[in-house]
Amino acid sequence: MNTFPAFSIFFHVVTIDFDFTQLRQDQRHAKQKDGTYLAGQYRILESYPELKNLIELKFNEFFIDLYGVDAKNKVTTSWMTSLNKGESIHIHNHRNCQWSGVLYYGEYDDNSCPLKFENPILPLYNFYHRTSDNCPASSDIAIPPRTGQIVFFPAFVPHYSNEHNSDITRQSLAFNLIPTDQMISGDSSLDYGWITNQNL
Repeated sequence: MNTFPAFSIFFHVVTIDFDFTQLRQDQRHAKQKDGTYLAGQYRILESYPELKNLIELKFNEFFIDLYGVDAKNKVTTSWMTSLNKGESIHIHNHRNCQWSGVLYYGEYDDNSCPLKFENPILPLYNFYHRTSDNCPASSDIAIPPRTGQIVFFPAFVPHYSNEHNSDITRQSLAFNLIPTDQMISGDSSLDYGWITNQNL
């Protein structure tokens, strides 16, 4: 019998060429208290329209390849995070969106903590048993930060970062996306124009 993965969860990693000089000088980072980021500036990309358009372009290219349809997705919230040596990010996921992403615009080294994703399939099983290290059926995945790299992922996937061990501050910009085209599904159809344009 052949073994094959089914019902896969897709991630997409792409690198962009962009001048991050101004973004690196921006100090509007979401502040952390007791491992939780507090309300701060959550629409950072509105100050960087060229970068926002580039991120949306790259995501929509991925979306077309994945689903085979040209649906327009837009960034909603976006915020900056920074980790100093010894800090970490608690495990969490995102709401009120379909996809999320992280852009790495700073400088990093081999001690910069990776972005880690908890395997969301494992809790669906009724039994817990031992597995080998890095078993693809049960392990979390880790993506190390690289300058100019964007990681797109489904918003429901829990993610976190372990303790940051580098002397270089780990800077990143996180964001959420939603589809803005009509979503046709019978009595569950949605057109944002019904709400935003008051076409009732």
